[in-house]
Amino acid sequence: MKQQLIWQLAYSDVKNDACSDWVSATVPGCVQLDMAAAYNMPLYFTGDPEDDYRWMEDKYWHYKTECLVEENERDPFLHFEGVDYEYEVLVNGELKLYHEGMFTHTDIDLIAYKGQTINVEVIVYPAPKIKDCYYERGLGNEAAHVVKPAFTYAWDWCPRFVTLGIYDEAFIEYRPAARITSLDVSYRLEEENNAARINIQQISNVIADVRCILRTEDGENVCEE
Repeated sequence: MKQQLIWQLAYSDVKNDACSDWVSATVPGCVQLDMAAAYNMPLYFTGDPEDDYRWMEDKYWHYKTECLVEENERDPFLHFEGVDYEYEVLVNGELKLYHEGMFTHTDIDLIAYKGQTINVEVIVYPAPKIKDCYYERGLGNEAAHVVKPAFTYAWDWCPRFVTLGIYDEAFIEYRPAARITSLDVSYRLEEENNAARINIQQISNVIADVRCILRTEDGENVCEE
């Protein structure tokens, strides 16, 4: 079960400075599109819009939301499918997570907050750039040290548009109290291709028996262990 969240956005020059002029944020999205929508900025894909947007890559961006963590038999987790690029997450002002990288999802355990209204803040750091780096359009060398699309730093066919923000889904997910937290399945075919050896490794948050059923694509049971 997923609980969707309503986000607001603001920016600061220093990470811990208080923010003002909050605007509505679309998640999934990026800060540039939210600011463009809020202030009726020029379209980023027409003309030469780089000067209108470039300042945004050097700011700290603050997302905030307030939500009630439901109290039920399931365990709540704040889930981020992807945030671009370096960020931290605070719950009620307490640092719960720091992460760098946009292609790994992250979770924050909210079990202690069941039945409470919480304030969540996501602080997205300025875009990663190698300081004092020789910049030439199309080289992408400012981003040589990070896993971030180099073309966003300007390419022959792409204006400079170094995106930041919560670019993928973010929500509270209520998971079963007993659950599999990691699962890996591998197999090896016999030489005659008439049988397969299947290896299943799983990690769960409780000690319990696990039942595995192998089915065909038509739903017919092949074996059960």
